[in-house]
Amino acid sequence: MANTSNSSNSTQDPWTIVSRHKKHTKQQPTRKAKAQKPRPSSSSPSSLDEADIITILDRLRRNTTTWLTSPQHTRLSAILSCTAPPSRAIIAGLGNLDPSAPRDHHRALWQLALFLGLVRIFHPDWDPLTNLSTQLTSQPPISLTAQDPVFTPFDVETLSRVGITVDANAIEHANANTVLFAPFVDAVVLMPQILKGRDMSVYIGTDVHEVMERMEMSGYAAQ
Repeated sequence: MANTSNSSNSTQDPWTIVSRHKKHTKQQPTRKAKAQKPRPSSSSPSSLDEADIITILDRLRRNTTTWLTSPQHTRLSAILSCTAPPSRAIIAGLGNLDPSAPRDHHRALWQLALFLGLVRIFHPDWDPLTNLSTQLTSQPPISLTAQDPVFTPFDVETLSRVGITVDANAIEHANANTVLFAPFVDAVVLMPQILKGRDMSVYIGTDVHEVMERMEMSGYAAQ
C-alpha cells in the first residue's frame, strides 16, 4: 500500500467524521464511536433545485482549478508518477455538499476537488467539469464511488453529475487496484472498518501512525 498521507461502512454503526483545525488540542478517541444517523431530507432527486446543484458544481469547478494549478498537486503527481493506474477510486467520509449544511459543504467541496484531481493524475484527459451547465453525467475512465452515511438525495444527484456513484458498501470493493481518499475519518472507524485487512494501491488520508499512537494512548488499540 502506498501511503501518501501528508496531511466498510459498518452495518451496525454509521461513521463518525471529525474536522481538523489549524489550532487544536489533542483528542482521544472514545471507547465507542458515537452513532450518527443519516440526515433526513424531504427532497427526492426529481424535486431537487437544479440551480443549487449548478451553483455547487460551479464552486467545485473553481476549487478544482485552484487545486490542479497548485504546487501541492504538482508534488502529489510526482509522488504517484510510478504508480500503476488504478481501476477504481473511492472517496470515503466526504460529508455533505448540500448547501443547507454550510460548514460541511465548503469542506466537502475542497475534498471532492482533491479527489477529482487525484483521478486526473492517472487520467489527465478526463475533465468531469465540462458539462456543468447541462444535466449530462460525465462518464469516468474508471469506477468512481463515494461512501458516507450522511449523504442526502442532493449529494447523490450532485456527485452523479461528475461521474461518482454513491455506494453504501463501496469500501467492501476495495482491492489492490484501488485508490482510497479518506481524509478526516475518525480513528475508531478508519482502522477497524476501513483499512483493516485491505491492501490498496494508494491510500490518502489521516496519518496512520498518528492514529495508532492516539489509539494506543487511550487503550483502544488493544481491542
